Amino acid sequence: MYTIGKFGEKTGLSRRTLRFYEELGILLPGERNESGHRLYGLKELAILQRIQSLKFIGYSLQEIKKILSTEEITLETFTKSLPIQRKILVHKREELDRAISAIDRVHHLLQNDIPLDWNALIPLLYSIEFEDEQMDWIKE
Repeated sequence: MYTIGKFGEKTGLSRRTLRFYEELGILLPGERNESGHRLYGLKELAILQRIQSLKFIGYSLQEIKKILSTEEITLETFTKSLPIQRKILVHKREELDRAISAIDRVHHLLQNDIPLDWNALIPLLYSIEFEDEQMDWIKE
C-alpha cells in the first residue's frame, strides 16, 4: 500500500488530482492508516488505469464516474458507446481544424502587411468559424 504522495509519484498524478478523484467518487483510497492518511494499492491502480484509458478516448470525468459505478460494465455496453465517443472526438477535431485554419488565414493576412484591427478581425474569425454552415445554407 502506498500513501497518496507515493502513489502519485508512481502514477504521475498529483496529490491534488487524486484528492479530486476521491471527491468525485471515482477513485477512493483502499484504506487509511492509523493517522488517517490515504493508502492506495493494486486495486486502486487498476481503477486508475481504467479512468486514464477512458479519459484518453474522450470520456468526461462525470461519464467515467457513471461507467465505473455501473456494476455490469460489459464489453457489449462499452462497445456500443464507442461510436458515440468517436463522433464526439471527430466533432472536436473538426472544431480544432477550423480554428487552425482561421489562425493560418489571419497569419497569412498579417504576413502580407494587410492591416487588421479588432473590428475587422472579429467578423473575419466568426465567418471562418461558420464557413461550412454558411456554405450548406447557400446550397439549400
